[in-house]
Amino acid sequence: METKSNLKSSMMAGNQSAIYQVESFLEEFYLFRRNVLNGKTEFFCIKPKEEKELEKKEETLKEESPEEKNWKVLTAEAFNSIVR
Repeated sequence: METKSNLKSSMMAGNQSAIYQVESFLEEFYLFRRNVLNGKTEFFCIKPKEEKELEKKEETLKEESPEEKNWKVLTAEAFNSIVR
């Protein structure tokens, strides 16, 4: 009986670790927002640091607001490509 509860708790700890890794990945590479006008969830892919540094050298320093970014609707296909 005791070994079953230990097994369950270790499985839950493993699941929490996996969830933390997924959340960390999403926070590092994607921005998400809810469009209140159409009720859809939208996402924006954040570029890796290396690409950002190259762009800063090539372009003038201009701050982009979230409205100027190319937000895409989070469809089932887009979600599948992010998760896998």
